[in-house]
Amino acid sequence: MEPTEQNYRSKSGENLKSLAIVGCISLVTILGEVAVGVFSHSLALLANAGHDFSDSLAVGVSIIAAYLITKAPTNKKTFGYLRTSILAAVFNAGVIGITAVLLIVFSTIRFGHPIRVISLNLIVMGSISVLSNLAVAIISSSNSKTGFGLSHKGNLMTTSTAVHFLIDAIGSVMIVAVGLATMADRQLKMLDPIAAILISAFALYTTYKLIVRSWNILMEATPIDINIEDVIKSVESMENIANMHDVHIWSISSDYYAMSAHIMIENNCSLDAVQDIINSVKSSLAKTYHIDHLTIEPETIRCDISENNCL
Repeated sequence: MEPTEQNYRSKSGENLKSLAIVGCISLVTILGEVAVGVFSHSLALLANAGHDFSDSLAVGVSIIAAYLITKAPTNKKTFGYLRTSILAAVFNAGVIGITAVLLIVFSTIRFGHPIRVISLNLIVMGSISVLSNLAVAIISSSNSKTGFGLSHKGNLMTTSTAVHFLIDAIGSVMIVAVGLATMADRQLKMLDPIAAILISAFALYTTYKLIVRSWNILMEATPIDINIEDVIKSVESMENIANMHDVHIWSISSDYYAMSAHIMIENNCSLDAVQDIINSVKSSLAKTYHIDHLTIEPETIRCDISENNCL
């Protein structure tokens, strides 16, 4: 096993611990939101509880994925279970997407039968939910290289979990706003289902971004933050390398990049010299582009058989 793979699996062990903490905090918040939501007749609060529930389910899936990633590779699974995090992210996105659609339907129905909510309960529970969701979002993103970002290299499993809870935090702020507005004017009953629809619509947008990124990884597309032409130019600028071709760069997992390529050596070189060139290429690409697993195949323009140690 390469050192980078070993480090990645060790990092997944850290993710496992943070996800377990997140799950516990989220469960307590859900129970509070459901109880207060039912008692206060608030669809917006129940919508947020629904998001929290889907996120908790996502956390459970992510915990299983994080555990599987720590398992060593085998002869049949040579990369181990690194791609489990992508499957977990797809599942998470699917769950929250379906939940959001259902809540939009229920909120639309509520427009025809508006119900007065208990404003003070919304303000108190909404405030607690804001703090809870922000806390678990920060804990979830603490092991992701890019925090809440979805467009660059970062663990998609922990990032998707963090983003889901960040959305819930924003939704909780809306719930507090609804509580304050309905407390000031009890005729503003329609704000509750409107808030539920807005929360759900925002969740659908984020779900779309997660699914697109997951799809690109499963299709082994070039990572969005890497330009192959730039990679080729940087390698070809190195000493004794004539050109680089047949280049493939893809993601094994969201934050674990792999690459294979052929390089043409300019001069007759000993095997030791060729190996030094390959090591230099690997070191440069790992440092500049954060490519963790590299396979470089050297080729030569001309080689005299009479030379010793000639490739």
